[in-house]
Amino acid sequence: MRFLKFSLNETLPTAIKLASMVKESNFSPDIIVAISRGGLILGRLLSDLLNVSDLRTIRIRRYKGVGETEELRIDIPVLGRLDGKNVLIVDDVADMGDTLQAAIEHVKQQGAKEVKSLTIHYKPWSKVTPDFFIQKTESWVVYWWEYAETARSLYTKLSGETDKEMLLRKLEKEAGVPKKVIRWLGLE
Repeated sequence: MRFLKFSLNETLPTAIKLASMVKESNFSPDIIVAISRGGLILGRLLSDLLNVSDLRTIRIRRYKGVGETEELRIDIPVLGRLDGKNVLIVDDVADMGDTLQAAIEHVKQQGAKEVKSLTIHYKPWSKVTPDFFIQKTESWVVYWWEYAETARSLYTKLSGETDKEMLLRKLEKEAGVPKKVIRWLGLE
């Protein structure tokens, strides 16, 4: 398992680069829709950089059905109609792409005129290729805003495969989760 660490110090330069890509494309968003939770921080930064005061959110989750099949559902839709508006949808990563695809379809159903999507990272197997992205990667991306989520997930996934000391070293050294987060979660 390979990890790609995305630090706090990379956030603003990355947001500026993405905002520049949007401007250079001549796409002028009226509304930014941030996919909760991964797109919230980036969405706010882009709202500021692109001078788009209308920032909205959408929350899309996976639910397991009776047969244990995961179903994607929009449990908090975008508020208000988007008739005739240019909409930029923002998330941190396009992994499987189904979340981004669901957001795009939802925004179009709400009447958006033109819809573009933007992520920091893009996985080659994603169903959707974002209109704007910084890097294509096959690695597990570890964002600074989700250290605890990453630590919990990896701890659960790997706890049966390796001893605790090795697991904690993997969390801290390979995935880049700060020791104070690991300690706060009580994983030590």
